[in-house]
Amino acid sequence: MKEIWDDFLAFLAAAWRERPRHLLPWLIVLVLIAAAGASAFRIDRAVAALAPPEGGPFSHLAGEFSFWGDFPTGTILLSLTLVIVGTAARRPAWRRAGFAALLAAVVAGSAVSTARITLGRPRPYATAAEVEGRIGHVPAPLVTFGAPVPPGQLADGFYGPQFPAMFHGFPSGHAATSLATAAALTAALPPLGLGVSLGALGVCWSRVYLRRHYLSDLAVGGGVGIAVGLFFGAVARRRRS
Repeated sequence: MKEIWDDFLAFLAAAWRERPRHLLPWLIVLVLIAAAGASAFRIDRAVAALAPPEGGPFSHLAGEFSFWGDFPTGTILLSLTLVIVGTAARRPAWRRAGFAALLAAVVAGSAVSTARITLGRPRPYATAAEVEGRIGHVPAPLVTFGAPVPPGQLADGFYGPQFPAMFHGFPSGHAATSLATAAALTAALPPLGLGVSLGALGVCWSRVYLRRHYLSDLAVGGGVGIAVGLFFGAVARRRRS
């Protein structure tokens, strides 16, 4: 256990030393993520319309992707397995890849969760009746996106801080943590990372299919996850060298 803890602290110290120290790299990443989100936003409604009602033919498969791609059942399980197996097999590169995946998902997931609770964008499945039944009234959005509002639906926009999960659409937490995990492992252990990346893409598909997110939610959440994951994965790879 001491070996794992000491290596984890050394990994954290290396990540802190290697962090971008200037504003320009952060701005470039933010601009790229914003551009991806803006491009996806233009086709949000069209993509959402492709999702079937509840109980579609692939609902079970989509549910499995969403379950196993979540942070507790996906990232934590995979990361701890890498740490334990890497320590037992004397493969420090595996252990540090586990550190990278875990830290990437924690950082990306925390940032995205804070944003989605603060912004309060309704999920595609949310209806006015469901919202009124949950909180007793239908709030007015602080910012609207100008899209037509179908009967019984909520206006698409940002409603401000909201605690019900039906308002936690933007950005996607599943996309952030699953793609952060995949990006970290792709940089640290490419053969494993490529397989996990395919799974992460399946997770993103499932969130649209189950009408939990719009495409732009995935683009922004996934963009954050990929950026953070590549950073921590690169730290792990350099420590292996």
